[in-house]
Amino acid sequence: MRFERSKEWWLARIAGETDVVIGASSGLGEAEGGETSAEEAATASFGEFVHLLRRREGLSADEFAMAVDIELSDAQAIEEDPFYRVDARTVWAIARTYHLPQTMLNEMAGIVVANDLAPFVDQQRYAARSELRSALSPEEIALLNIVVSVIEERAQE
Repeated sequence: MRFERSKEWWLARIAGETDVVIGASSGLGEAEGGETSAEEAATASFGEFVHLLRRREGLSADEFAMAVDIELSDAQAIEEDPFYRVDARTVWAIARTYHLPQTMLNEMAGIVVANDLAPFVDQQRYAARSELRSALSPEEIALLNIVVSVIEERAQE
């Protein structure tokens, strides 16, 4: 037996799930829990954080990849794919380029698990407020500076 659904049927189902990221699945494990883990949320926040760092510098994705010395595909995946797993070398390169503490960026990227998830809630709020492709507004610059200062402070603790 073959089931066929109309385009309208699928659009109605998608519209009913406004809080769900639409994208390729990384496997059956996602379907079991139904909720986003703190690690996955941190990775998405890291991608938005990197995106805003790049925009602050006025770099294209290609220029950013060259400055950080990573592949263009990695730079694009970090910013655009909420399920992308950043490797430690890439985090190290970003930390080195932007003079940020690697330990804190490792936590933001989900490479290591933080004991205190409070900063990640702030990161998610920060990521949710940003526009995708425009120049940083004064509010975004201020927010980015706050996040960077929190990262630096936590690294000194």
